[in-house]
Amino acid sequence: MSTKEYIPGDTVFAKLKGYPWWPARVENDKDIPAKILKQKGKSKGLLYTVFFYGSRDYGFFGPDCVRPFDRATVERDLKAKKFKTKDLETAIHQALDPSILKAEEEAEAAAAEEEEEEEDNEEEEEEEEEEEEDMKPKRKEQEPATVTMGNQMELDLFKKTPEYKRIYHIRHKLQKLVYEKKPGEIQTDDFVKISQVVKEIEDSNMTFDLLRYTKIGKVVKFACSYDYGEDEYKINQRCQQLMRNWKSLIIPETTIHRAGNNNNSAEQTEHQQQS
Repeated sequence: MSTKEYIPGDTVFAKLKGYPWWPARVENDKDIPAKILKQKGKSKGLLYTVFFYGSRDYGFFGPDCVRPFDRATVERDLKAKKFKTKDLETAIHQALDPSILKAEEEAEAAAAEEEEEEEDNEEEEEEEEEEEEDMKPKRKEQEPATVTMGNQMELDLFKKTPEYKRIYHIRHKLQKLVYEKKPGEIQTDDFVKISQVVKEIEDSNMTFDLLRYTKIGKVVKFACSYDYGEDEYKINQRCQQLMRNWKSLIIPETTIHRAGNNNNSAEQTEHQQQS
């Protein structure tokens, strides 16, 4: 009897020692993360890479440990409650209707993104509190920096604009890739992803308010300081150039503010002399 051969995308049952036959999907090795594929090792014979439904783990199996997933038989066994554990039953449902798995993954991704956004907001609040504290001793000597967006309502409206959301999203992507990474922690495979995000920043029409309120400069500054070793994408140099470009946005704001203070002082002096 000839052994059936499977192709990527086929739904099968795979047998892992100590577990019942489990529904899985045959994968193309090209689509598997490198760190997982390293575990496959070398084999003289055919070795399938599979993705297990339910647990979302990967496994590598020879033909003897893989068998066909017959939909009609599985549906009948499901109705007869032949699958003894809840985890296995959940995996069977996902194998019969992969959209269930996709919906769960999307919901988890959305929840994770919301959680990260909350953490970012908390970080922003902490940074703003630190800024306020830093400014307190200087109030007798100079006025705090002018808030260019005006009152809180204007700021809230600004944060709803497409420009703010776009830059904030880009900052979030770069932060996940580089922020607070230790030397050697960023994988070489991620360099191309970082380069793509930097390209998005380079192509953006940056403004003082976008810099200030998205805090993208803080993440780019960290990207400047990371040692990428042999980097064909020149990430360090490009990030450093971005920081130099942004100085021209920041300095005029400071200059205008100081000039405004000087004008106010001159007007007050003139008024006192006239009095």
